[in-house]
Amino acid sequence: MPTIVFSRLRQLDDLLRPLIGYLEGAAPSTEQIVLLQSIVMDYVPSPLRTYLTLSLPHRQDPSRETTVLLDQLGAIYSAARKLDTQVRTGAITELEVFGLFLEDKFNVDGLRLEGS
Repeated sequence: MPTIVFSRLRQLDDLLRPLIGYLEGAAPSTEQIVLLQSIVMDYVPSPLRTYLTLSLPHRQDPSRETTVLLDQLGAIYSAARKLDTQVRTGAITELEVFGLFLEDKFNVDGLRLEGS
């Protein structure tokens, strides 16, 4: 396998492992879970398996087949980054909304509870 393919796979792994760990403690949507499972169980392994069945000359860098695989891995990486951003932004938004709730709850008639 060309070094560049291995490098792209490592980039995906570096993104997906922490995301999986983060989602284990979060409350992701069904869509987020399905997308993550699809990335891990299908979108990455399927083209990689196909690529690895090619003869050695087609698995060199540069080759058209390697370029196609790298483009596919790039698209998958982009989707995974968007998912990561969406999940983490959702958590930040949830935290901000809870902060507004607390502010509303404990700001009675202009009286504020100040931290000690």
